[in-house]
Amino acid sequence: MGNSFNQIINLTPVLDGLVIVGADIEALNDVSLTEIPGGYFEMSDDLIHSNDDEVIHDHKVWTKVKEIWTPYNGTMRIKFDIRHGTGSSYVWGKIYKDGVEHGAQKENLTEIYETYSDDLVFAEGDLIQLYTYSECETVDCYARNLRIYGLINNSFINIAL
Repeated sequence: MGNSFNQIINLTPVLDGLVIVGADIEALNDVSLTEIPGGYFEMSDDLIHSNDDEVIHDHKVWTKVKEIWTPYNGTMRIKFDIRHGTGSSYVWGKIYKDGVEHGAQKENLTEIYETYSDDLVFAEGDLIQLYTYSECETVDCYARNLRIYGLINNSFINIAL
């Protein structure tokens, strides 16, 4: 089994799957299924994963409150909800990637949850993290519903002859 999947073919994303261009069909028979990529990620409004538990935080420092590991590459729509507890102080939320700021800072000055969204690029193995910040140590920041939206397209592989 001297051939690897990547040496034999070129993958081209299309709307309904992947097209294998210039494939040697005989060589493909020698490739283990574990060497074939599992698919790719497309933007959509379909919920594919969520971390919905409510978390409460009251620090005047950016603090990680939620985290999701991703097995896919691509641009993902990330949504989360934040609100403050009582009072009239701002709370903020922001998406990080592997401990580094990655999304736009979102703010809320109300006791009602607001949903915020960013379309961000992630790679396989990245950590998608929600950090929050409270303007005042006596005002709690509530966070919930860290969600990933998209479409995992890995159903079929077309062979272009």
